[in-house]
Amino acid sequence: MSRREQLLSIVDEDLGRDLADYQCMLGMMAELHQHLVRRDVVQVNAINAQLSTLIVSIGRRAARRSKILVAFRLGVDGGGVLRLFDYFAPSRRAQLHEIWITLGERVRLCRQLNENNGRLLSMQGELLDRVLGRSSEHIYTPSLI
Repeated sequence: MSRREQLLSIVDEDLGRDLADYQCMLGMMAELHQHLVRRDVVQVNAINAQLSTLIVSIGRRAARRSKILVAFRLGVDGGGVLRLFDYFAPSRRAQLHEIWITLGERVRLCRQLNENNGRLLSMQGELLDRVLGRSSEHIYTPSLI
């Protein structure tokens, strides 16, 4: 197998793994939301640890993909990835293009779920502050004597 074929094989495999990992992340983010609603700190921490591991793996593959794009002298962006697909056989090229579109959709959904979870946490924090009589306006104001 030539170096070019090896790099293309890596891209192909990595995109499949990314697709699976983002699907897994979608489920974990939905599960995380339920545990946040219940304020189940143990489960929230467990899911966050799993998410962190997943994010590291996805990040490594993205970095590897960037290096491959550089090796092919393509732009290190979505356009470069689409140009990289031109190196594949036409039948596989179409499949990879669909995977890339689906991957983008899953990334957007994960970001949206993450934002929703962040808003929930923020609202819970504000509610707790009100219940405990703490006000954020006094946190950074020097006390007057």
